[in-house]
Amino acid sequence: MTNNLLASLVSGSAIPVKRHGVSGVVSGGAFSPSDISDMVAWWDFSELSSITKNGSDRISQVDDLSGNDYHLTEGTASLQPLWEEGIQNSLDIGNFTDSRLMRASWTALSQPHTVAGAVKMPVGNTSGLNIYDVFNNDEGGSGGGFANDDTQKLAIFSASDVKISDSGYTDAWSYFVNIYGSSADLRMDGSSLVTGDSGTVDYNGMTVNTHRSVSTYGQILCGELIVYDKLVSGNDLSNLETYLADKWGL
Repeated sequence: MTNNLLASLVSGSAIPVKRHGVSGVVSGGAFSPSDISDMVAWWDFSELSSITKNGSDRISQVDDLSGNDYHLTEGTASLQPLWEEGIQNSLDIGNFTDSRLMRASWTALSQPHTVAGAVKMPVGNTSGLNIYDVFNNDEGGSGGGFANDDTQKLAIFSASDVKISDSGYTDAWSYFVNIYGSSADLRMDGSSLVTGDSGTVDYNGMTVNTHRSVSTYGQILCGELIVYDKLVSGNDLSNLETYLADKWGL
């Protein structure tokens, strides 16, 4: 639990809610990802107050802004991403270049579930460059991931692949909304690229920038990641994609 949230609970004052986003989308103010129900986790590398870093700007923790305390962490200095200021749309990011990763775990989510975010995508010259995958300790699992491989196949997988060959999403900033389940949807920059059945593997957490077995690294720059325990659709989906596009200048 963050210090600000704890202080609010102790004092009895209102819990602060981040309002980054799109003015006028939601009645009464700017849209926030927390306006969508069933949020599991939310990590925002542009929110400096949520970042724990050392004197060399290596990040050891990114607080979970959902209030569920599923913080992204990495205790090994050589694996910690680099905090960089004002990189995309004048916002701070986490640089996972080289062999860098962060992890968070939770009780496994049944499908459907949704993962959204804004990242600079992998170059795509090595097979299976993961943007994220399931929690690292689940070596026997086979799902929850999102990757870009050497033939520019974008893929989400949760035991089964839902993928498409598209060279327009390599080495560039994009936002995505990935929906997992029997009606899976791989969405990039506001468009549905491919739908299908991603399988039935429960989602037990997240490993950022690599396959769960830490065999390859995505080399991503990460702005933001959000997880929901449901299929995000309709106005919620539209608001979420508009928020990501406007905030990150995409």
